Amino acid sequence: MFEEPIYGVIGGLHYPVTDSPAKIFGIKIQKYIGTCKFPWKPITIDEVHTNIDILKKVNPKVVGLSPHDSCDASIAAFRKAFQNEYKDIIVGERIVIH
Repeated sequence: MFEEPIYGVIGGLHYPVTDSPAKIFGIKIQKYIGTCKFPWKPITIDEVHTNIDILKKVNPKVVGLSPHDSCDASIAAFRKAFQNEYKDIIVGERIVIH
């Protein structure tokens, strides 16, 4: 997609596959809005794995999903796929790369 190498991907990926932290009247709002998909066709864990495969090809040095817009299952999939490169994202904390 870009000619420049990608060093890392941090947060904002919007993978609310199994749950959504934000709920309005009990509706898992992030699961249906913010994923660029129609509400009746939410993002699936298979799509998450496909995106992981695509990202692995660019060999990022750091990867981290933000828990405010991605579910635990998606975060776990990224953590497993990018074991050494994965960093948990916590507001206000520095991301340290060794």
